[in-house]
Parts: sequence; structure tokens; C-alpha cells
Amino acid sequence: MSASFPLSIKNFGNERVNGDYIPASDMNDVRAELAALESAALGGWMTMPETFTYVSAQSFRLAGERTAAYSKGRRVRWYQSVSARYGVIAGSSYSAPNTTVTILTSFEYAFSNAVITSLALSDLENPQGWPGWFSWLPTYSASGGMTFTSVSTQLARYRVSGRTVFFMLRAIGTTSGTQHTELRASLPVTALAVTGNVVPFHADVTDSAAMLGRGLIDTNGQLLGFGRYDGAVFGIGAGRVLAGQGCYEW
Repeated sequence: MSASFPLSIKNFGNERVNGDYIPASDMNDVRAELAALESAALGGWMTMPETFTYVSAQSFRLAGERTAAYSKGRRVRWYQSVSARYGVIAGSSYSAPNTTVTILTSFEYAFSNAVITSLALSDLENPQGWPGWFSWLPTYSASGGMTFTSVSTQLARYRVSGRTVFFMLRAIGTTSGTQHTELRASLPVTALAVTGNVVPFHADVTDSAAMLGRGLIDTNGQLLGFGRYDGAVFGIGAGRVLAGQGCYEW
């Protein structure tokens, strides 16, 4: 038994925990520790004892070599300005004397330059309070000499499950320039490169009329590509819609 208990409610000290008994004066603290552990287990979150420092909207720093604990795919919950915020660890790196952790999150939950408190980790798929889906802010473009501008994003959500990213996207905008075959949107999370570079996804488009689309995830260019089912070029003008959903490895 270590002197620092898991949730750090009380440091009992070596003189307390190395013996064969727990003094009566410490029993209330032991009960509190057990209750906190039970609550953490039921809710799926384990509060971490370190001090965390803001680095950017999607990263924070803590002292020591802690890359094993703050590993890719683990869920994160923290508090800033009273509200709970959530994310998924994208990766961590150590450069003495600190570990820097990068997360995936929604723009609503991004870190602010303020005190980070009660940061907790979870390995569960759906721990208590978990939002499920995050929002993202895609950037748009088009292939060839065509442009896709004045775009209104009607739906842009993603979620992470293990090493898989699921996404849903719908947007409407205006094509200009030289007619070409593809409307494009940025990915919510960087995709793992695959052989052949492309992964298909379900897509629909509106080009004068609604129609079945062709969707390809370009893991080299890190783009979602939306084309007409027949491979024809898009018309020029307003009211061009791209919509799709799918998944890929990250």
C-alpha cells in the first residue's frame, strides 16, 4: 500500500500505512477514500492529482513523464469557469521536464486560457456526462478551377470510438469559376493514411436537383470529396449541396 491513495483525499503518511492497522482517527478518511473510489468507478471517471497548465485551445501541460497515462484515445473531462468540458486524447509527448497533451474536442469545449481543475480520465466508451458527438468547423474548396464559397454549414458533427472517427456533414454553398467534378471539405480529425489514399463514404449532392453522390475520403490530402454519381462536372451557381456520413481510421 502506498502513502498517496488513488484520489489523494488524504496522504496517510508512511507511518500510517506501513503498519498492520489503521488508527481509528483515520477511519473517516478511509471511508471518504473508498466512497470516492466507488463514485469514480460508477461514473467511469478517475480524477488525476496533477496540476495542469493551458497551452492552446486543444492542448495542456503537466510536470513529469506522463505519456503512458495520457495516451491516445482516452476520454478527458475537465472544468473551466464552472462548466464541464470534454475531449479525447489525440496524443502526448514528453520534453523534460513536462508532458504536453493534445486533445480532440468540439469548439464549444476548447480550452480557454484559464485555470484547469478536476481533470479526469476514462477508458469507457460512454462515461457519465459524455456528450457523444462533437461539432467541428469545416473549411471548403473544390477541384480544378472551381471554387465553393458562401458556404453555410447546416450539420458538422463527429465522434471517436477507439481508433475510428464517425462523421456527419451537410452544407450548402455557391460554385464559381470553371466547372469541375468535386466539392471538398476538411476532415474533423486527421486520418491515418491508407494504401491507395482513398476510403469511400455515403454521399448525396444537389446540383440543380438532388441526386446520389460519390464520396471519397482522401487520406493524403485530408479531405472529404463529394462528386456527382455520374462523374459529371458541377454546374455553376448557388444552392449546391453536399451531404454525407461515414467513418475512417485515425
